[in-house]
Amino acid sequence: MKVLKASLVAVAAVVLLAGCQSTETQKTKKLAEFKQTEEQKVKKIAFGYGDDIANGLKKGDYKLFVKNLTPEMQKKITESVFKKMKARMDKQLGDYQSKVFLTCLNNPLFRTYVSKATFKNTVTLKNKKTKKFDNELLFRIVIGKIDNKYVVLGFGFQ
Repeated sequence: MKVLKASLVAVAAVVLLAGCQSTETQKTKKLAEFKQTEEQKVKKIAFGYGDDIANGLKKGDYKLFVKNLTPEMQKKITESVFKKMKARMDKQLGDYQSKVFLTCLNNPLFRTYVSKATFKNTVTLKNKKTKKFDNELLFRIVIGKIDNKYVVLGFGFQ
């Protein structure tokens, strides 16, 4: 029961702190429409960008984490903000392990790729024993094309 409570608290915290999105980009720059012929290319790019975000968090590598974000998002997620986010996620979710692609949500101007992300965590029970468990969350990444380059418009764990 304690593991369930810890998981619910962790998920609630992540939903509040980990959803990041750039609204400035959508207002100030024009998103290009996706072409049907680019679907596989964009999917491969999205997977790579998602890996950069997840591995940047896992390794504490700020440059890897923000590498494919819009400039507006990079300004909002400073290195200091990143370190605080990573510390909270490590404590609440545990160590990032993997992600598995689930689906893609289509829009003429962007694509939202949804995956299942798995984290390993350990909790200490009342009897002082520790229990290891997996946290599974949805990871979404939103990709758009601005100035002929694919960028991350938003991402988050839920």
